[in-house]
Amino acid sequence: MTKPTFYRMCQDNSLAGRWLVDNPDITESDDDTWFDLKRGKYLAGRSPVKIEISKRGRAMDVSMTSLGNLVLSSRTAQLLEGLAPGEAQFLDADIDSAHIGYKVVNLLNHPDCLDPGLSDMLDPYPDGRLNILRVAIDSKAAGQRNIFRVATWPVAIVIAQRVRDRLEEQGATGATYSKLRSS
Repeated sequence: MTKPTFYRMCQDNSLAGRWLVDNPDITESDDDTWFDLKRGKYLAGRSPVKIEISKRGRAMDVSMTSLGNLVLSSRTAQLLEGLAPGEAQFLDADIDSAHIGYKVVNLLNHPDCLDPGLSDMLDPYPDGRLNILRVAIDSKAAGQRNIFRVATWPVAIVIAQRVRDRLEEQGATGATYSKLRSS
């Protein structure tokens, strides 16, 4: 069996004229519900998610807020839902009341799959958080997942090669993909 290949999905900020989306509006919430989007908790009754555009421009299929929340166009969300059933929750997004069909993606899988031996890491931050320059994945611990965040470093959105390939075939705009080392 061949070892799976994984990629880090990032927003492509080099695209001229692209829009930038702001963080979800949490004014109606007195807790850290939207940070739960990075914790893999299922969010009930939290749709639609209000999002503003922080920089006007061309709408993208893949966008990320400054908190790392993934925002997808309808067609890209449908593709991901078909490739990774049950691995994400798709919340309706209300983006400036004009962009219909967009989804905020809540990634439900957070496997403990960081390979510390292959990752480039500095000393931990004073609060104990990992200080990772370049993440590497333990393929066995990641298993057959298609899209996830790493439990000990939920900053990164990791996708399997088949997901990256289909996104590229679809012509999904707004993302870059960096191949990750894996064991």
